[in-house]
Parts: sequence; C-alpha cells; structure tokens
Amino acid sequence: MLALLVGEARAGRLQIQPRRILTMAEPLLPETREAAEEIWHAPVANMWGTSEAGVTAIGCFKGAGMHLTDDLVIVEAVDAAGNPVAAGVRSHKVYVTNLFNLLTPLIRYEISDEVTLLSEACACGSVHQRIADIEGRNDDTFVYGAGVSVHPHLFRHSHVRDARSRKSQ
Repeated sequence: MLALLVGEARAGRLQIQPRRILTMAEPLLPETREAAEEIWHAPVANMWGTSEAGVTAIGCFKGAGMHLTDDLVIVEAVDAAGNPVAAGVRSHKVYVTNLFNLLTPLIRYEISDEVTLLSEACACGSVHQRIADIEGRNDDTFVYGAGVSVHPHLFRHSHVRDARSRKSQ
C-alpha cells in the first residue's frame, strides 16, 4: 500500500507531508522505503506482528531494523532443520513462545516468516534484540516440479530492475 501512496504522491494526486511513516502487515521492500523517504523526506519504520504472538517487533526511527518485543515473546530464528542461525543469516522460519497469553500459551510455535538477527547495537540505546525487516515467508517460495526452489526475491529483483530500466529510457 505504501508503494501505491508513493505513486499517487509522485503523480500529484496525494498532498500529504507525514513526519514519520510506520508500516505493518506486508514486507517493507527496500525500494518502497527509499521511495517514501525520498518523496516525503520522512523516516520510515516497520513493525512485525503475528496472529499468534501479537506485535513481535517494532521499527526504530534511530537505526535500521526492528526491535523484538522480547519482554513479551521469545523469537528463535532457525534453519529448515530447526537449528539456530547466527546473526546476519536469514532464517528459514522462527519459533515463537508468547510470554503474555495465559489462556492460550504457545511454546516454540513454528511460523514460516524469515528473519535475520542483527548483532550491532542500535543508535537509540535499546537493549532489545534487533532484526532486519522481514523479507518474506518460506512458503512464498516457488517450487518447480523437479524440486528446484526459487525465492520470491529473485522474481522481485528482476521486476524491479526491469522497471528501473524502463524508467531511465
């Protein structure tokens, strides 16, 4: 939706001047963030929420990425076999354990969102674990009949490159 709003602003049909932009519900693509910051000169932050765990990470206007709400939920970034991944490596999925829902507690509940843990401290001073923007879900992957997997970012990268190429012509 943010990309659509940027397009409307560029076409002159949307006259707003937000001071901050906060997105949620769909992956915030880097080119969408850049376009919004360029058109409105406002910082863009992202949030990550899940039906099972509520607001799971909150974007920061002081640094890249999002802070996990690790006082409310434990997020374990793991590979396809369920082994922990290191900071800087995109996970295949996550296990979430909610710490607040006494009626329906979830312990190591598997969610197909792919996250990347960040190891550097945030400029805002928060000590909550940080993650990069959510890039998608492993079940978004296109699988050919022979078992060859293609991550959706490969399609997106190709389409974005082609669109930029057409603009410059």
